[in-house]
Amino acid sequence: MMSFESDYQAPTWYETADDKERKHFRNWLRGLLKTERVELTFKKKDGTIRVMKCTLLESELPETEQGKDTRKENESSMPVFDLDKKEWRAFRFDSITQINFTLGK
Repeated sequence: MMSFESDYQAPTWYETADDKERKHFRNWLRGLLKTERVELTFKKKDGTIRVMKCTLLESELPETEQGKDTRKENESSMPVFDLDKKEWRAFRFDSITQINFTLGK
């Protein structure tokens, strides 16, 4: 009997999107994070799946950092405030597999 395992992972939507779609998605997600608490599911570099509750909502940021986000923005990842760990974390756009949020909560 032969066994075969594959490390193949289907590409995420972001990986297959064109530059215009990617930019639109990054702007949309940044805007959402500035107004809501969001639950992101993404694949970490080591292959494990992580679910993170995060935001960029000013009322949720540490007082010393409200309105002072000096982290460099780039096209591959985004810093966010992890609501469970109460620390800044980052995720890669191309690793996102799911986004959950409730508007106005």
